[in-house]
Amino acid sequence: MSRMTKTALSLVGVALLAGCAGGAIRGIDQLQSTPFTGDAFTQALAAEYLALAEKEYELVDYGDSEHFSSKGLRAAAGEAVGPDPVSSRVLRSDFAEEATSLEMATVDYVTANRTSDPANAARVQALWDCTLEEMEEYWQVEVQPYWLSGCRDELIASIDQGMPATIGLAADVLFDFDRSNIKPEFAGVLDDVAALILANNEQVVVEGHTDSIGSEAYNFALGQRRADSVASFLNTAGVPAADMTTVSFGETRPIAPNDTPEGRALNRRVEIKR
Repeated sequence: MSRMTKTALSLVGVALLAGCAGGAIRGIDQLQSTPFTGDAFTQALAAEYLALAEKEYELVDYGDSEHFSSKGLRAAAGEAVGPDPVSSRVLRSDFAEEATSLEMATVDYVTANRTSDPANAARVQALWDCTLEEMEEYWQVEVQPYWLSGCRDELIASIDQGMPATIGLAADVLFDFDRSNIKPEFAGVLDDVAALILANNEQVVVEGHTDSIGSEAYNFALGQRRADSVASFLNTAGVPAADMTTVSFGETRPIAPNDTPEGRALNRRVEIKR
């Protein structure tokens, strides 16, 4: 193949990728600017799908980012969007049985709780859709299993125990770059977390985590500010301050490699543990 042909094909690839990215960011922008209507469940679902769309965009998975923002727009319009069916994804054979079981458990949970506990029902549905999406991306699972386990483990814990042992919140979703002020559009997500803590009468630890960019001292301070900010919001939403402890681990407890943008994005997080 000639150098000119290779260059032409590379340019075509770049153009296609740029087009996919453009569609994904348009979907996110539209969902961010759309008022959430309907009942408490559909509004919570819209917020969950917005968070998923943003996460997938950060991971350069533009197709799934568009998929989740599309579901979010339907939920924002008041439609009770259902969980993704197993049949909508191409899965490895060794995932089939577990996926079918988790789909049934998710449908049962959402049906039983969407009125009485809409925030947690929406969270469980979003976790299922995330789990199924990561199962389809089987080429990642063997090398980077945390992308699947991050969704699946919380899903299973939520269905089995009401409140998961760990609630992970992506810092890139909650905060602007290098900031600790919670974005107003995601206040509803933390309202849901507060309701879950109160409903289960839990004492929690709020942990701040960062990537490894910057000095260790700076990252510890940033992690603490973000943990304190989340705890302060939860306190405003009704969680007693005495039931919360905040701590920063800075860059010392990564859940992914810090040598890629995708890994660093996963490491920038706040975790709420019971």
